[in-house]
Amino acid sequence: MRTLSTTLILIGGLITRAALAVDIQSIQPGEGYYIYQPIGENERVIVKFVDLHRNQVKIQYLSTGVVDWVAPAKLLTQSDSDRADVETRVMGTALVIGAIACLADPNSCKQSSRPSGATASPPVTITLVNQHCMAVDYYVDNRLVVSGLPSGYQKAFSTTAGQKTVQICNAGTQNTCTPAFAQNWPASATRTILPGDSCGAGQNSDAWRLDPLLPGAWRTVSAYEQARLLVELRDHAPQHTSAIQRIARLRALELPFYRDATLYEGAVEKGRGSEGLFTFIRHSGGITLLDGTSPPIHALNHAAPLLLDTRQQATAYLRFFCAAIQSDAGTFKIVERPTDLDWSAEAPTAMRREVETALQPLAIGRGSGNDWRAEATLLYSDTLFVASFLVSGDGTVNMIEDRPESGPLSVKMARFTGPIRDRQ
Repeated sequence: MRTLSTTLILIGGLITRAALAVDIQSIQPGEGYYIYQPIGENERVIVKFVDLHRNQVKIQYLSTGVVDWVAPAKLLTQSDSDRADVETRVMGTALVIGAIACLADPNSCKQSSRPSGATASPPVTITLVNQHCMAVDYYVDNRLVVSGLPSGYQKAFSTTAGQKTVQICNAGTQNTCTPAFAQNWPASATRTILPGDSCGAGQNSDAWRLDPLLPGAWRTVSAYEQARLLVELRDHAPQHTSAIQRIARLRALELPFYRDATLYEGAVEKGRGSEGLFTFIRHSGGITLLDGTSPPIHALNHAAPLLLDTRQQATAYLRFFCAAIQSDAGTFKIVERPTDLDWSAEAPTAMRREVETALQPLAIGRGSGNDWRAEATLLYSDTLFVASFLVSGDGTVNMIEDRPESGPLSVKMARFTGPIRDRQ
């Protein structure tokens, strides 16, 4: 009679061969595969990228939307997935048959090599899904088992079944951690790290340390949307992964001068209470990072396309363009009200009053053809100007006249360093 252990070894071999069926050379982005799950149905995934050098495949889970890197051996074709499901059911049948065999012949199931009374904990696989707003480290029984798991990603690790002591920390530090808590893992399972209180803290407008690039009806991005968005942002700009992983919260503004485009600002902690804003636009064609230069904006104007049909669209676009580009002394800012200025603490009252009398509302009207003409008070460096603009239908902005009105002023100005906007 075949013993239970022999039956399991044979079936385990079948499943291993099925999991190794996919050759990395044959995998193409956009193809669908399955990830083997020892408990429950296999997970459907889509291939995002194939790294032949590292022998790794970037996949996206259709059920959760999270992205992960896996070895090609973990991928199953449709036929392999079906076969693995069948073999898993056969394994269950084998367990029943083996148990009956043990009842009929107890001596065939004895394991003489194990000391009497000792029970070995079986191995289990725990899959972590990080829906927290920041990257995390995951400790099990004071041992780091998953390091730096980014928001929106998932990772699996192996351990033994039973009760464990777990602690979750912000990536790279053990100073900001949850209290240790107990987890019981009798079998392989998926565990989701949910957004903590810190993800929602400070997301009202008063908590942001920098004014938004553009005035408007900004909304707070939910933790779930943020997790998915940061995955997309990392895929688009992997050179900025370090900064993206430090984005604690996001705010968003729908842009009226593009079709289906949203401006995002992500708060990036820079240390010593300093904060910068990772600034980008998500649109139907992908993501555009704003870095203080005009070429990304002009490229987006051509691709989006740009909509300057109404006074509201033209006004918003002019404000946006001025604030999103910079010269040697920083960005340009259209100011209409005293609250539009970021005064330094030492700015005297007389200076503030003088500037208040010089401010004027932005005036804009139709020019020739598709052009718009505008006049506004403009802050650049430490000087307030009255400036006249010509906004062409293709989004080109020319300052056709400017005259200094007040200055030098004790104000703070914004400046881009790459895609991060900060206060000077």
